[in-house]
Amino acid sequence: MSAHRDATAGLLDESAWAYAGYATQLLFERHPPARERFAPTAFESWRAQLSQRVQELAVAVQWETPELFASSVAWTRSAFASRDVPDVDLRHSLVCLADILDSELPDASRPLVHEPFVRADAVFSDPVATMQPLDAESPHAVLALSYLEACLAGRPHDAVDLVLAEVDRGLSPSIAYRDVLAAVQVEIGRMWHTGTLDIYEEHVVTAATRDLMVLLAQKMPRASSTGRTVVGAGLEHNAHDLGLRIITDAFQVAGWRTIFLGTDLPPVSMADAARDFDADIVLLSVTMPLQLRYAPRTIAAIRRAAPRARIVVGGLAFASTPDLWRRVGADGFAHGPHDVVAVATSLLSH
Repeated sequence: MSAHRDATAGLLDESAWAYAGYATQLLFERHPPARERFAPTAFESWRAQLSQRVQELAVAVQWETPELFASSVAWTRSAFASRDVPDVDLRHSLVCLADILDSELPDASRPLVHEPFVRADAVFSDPVATMQPLDAESPHAVLALSYLEACLAGRPHDAVDLVLAEVDRGLSPSIAYRDVLAAVQVEIGRMWHTGTLDIYEEHVVTAATRDLMVLLAQKMPRASSTGRTVVGAGLEHNAHDLGLRIITDAFQVAGWRTIFLGTDLPPVSMADAARDFDADIVLLSVTMPLQLRYAPRTIAAIRRAAPRARIVVGGLAFASTPDLWRRVGADGFAHGPHDVVAVATSLLSH
């Protein structure tokens, strides 16, 4: 990363709220329907939206990944479409934001934000991406849907019992993880994205799933001890822990000593844990692009405290930029539980 990119990203971050305010005012002047559709909290809503765009732009500039900004815009476009907000509102908002930045940023910084906006505008040429609902024909879909239905009906204990009963009848705990719990998490993510799930409903399902994961993990057959230790955590401001929990459980089944630290962990704590537990592998989960800003200092802290440990990153933040894991300073990248143990084992064999 160049110092100039860092400085521009820092300026965007620090001034995001102000830039968003100016862009919102410009949007309402040029495109009044955007205000009318979001009344009576139109200014607050658009300013929050555009502040988020500026922060996402800062990450894209810092890491020289315009596709990261385009990916965030595509995600927002999909969310807007599910709420019947027309494309034209979002597209106008981005044009207004680009114009404000063109007038407010220093001359040397303007070229750095040009390409991300070009990539983002190209998103509107494609069909709106939609998340497909859970396929009723997929393996164990009936069980997954029954589990989800029981949770949303306020019967989380019954939901857990449904899955455990199937395991007692012969369903592999690993398959229950993959085809039931993981499938349900994808489905509630889709429901959240489309605005059909309330926060309290997501919390009920997630709490039940955490409990069930513990019970299923105890039923999984484990390989002989490898003598190796893996420590896993989510970066600062990452509140999503279920994916990481599934991954650390995969290591446990493979015979590793696993230390699951949860999410939103400060760099110093992450580094201390890697050192004190004598980690062979450190797993860092990065769900949202904005969390990438915390990766370098966390990885640097781990390097200082536990130089022997190898660092593997994963999460949705890396989905649109395959080589981004190298840029943040990690030793490896895993797509999910199906390949993470192999990735870690390969790193330790070199």
